[in-house]
Amino acid sequence: SSIPSSFCCNKSSESVSSLKMSESTVEPLYVLYGSQMGNSEQYAKLFCSRLKKKYTPEFFKEQGLPEVQVETTCIQLDDFLEVQHAAFTKCIVIFVSSYGVGQAPLGSYRFREVCD
Repeated sequence: SSIPSSFCCNKSSESVSSLKMSESTVEPLYVLYGSQMGNSEQYAKLFCSRLKKKYTPEFFKEQGLPEVQVETTCIQLDDFLEVQHAAFTKCIVIFVSSYGVGQAPLGSYRFREVCD
């Protein structure tokens, strides 16, 4: 297949295989949270922010590893089920704590039902 000439700098239609493409792999990471008072949500968002800053393709390259672009999505547990339809990814990080007498916090009722 070929790339439309409008995408190429020299306006020629080069094949995809002949273009120098980035060697980094995109790895999705879902950071899910259930939060009654906002603490779990706050820590989930902070985690995403720090992860993006530290684990860049350059970081992996410096470690002698294949370059990886970590693409984080911070989302409420129930929204992950409803909006993302529990999309497959190699890694999921969950921030959640119960409240009261072991009750599920806001935004995680459906997720708890799935786990039970």
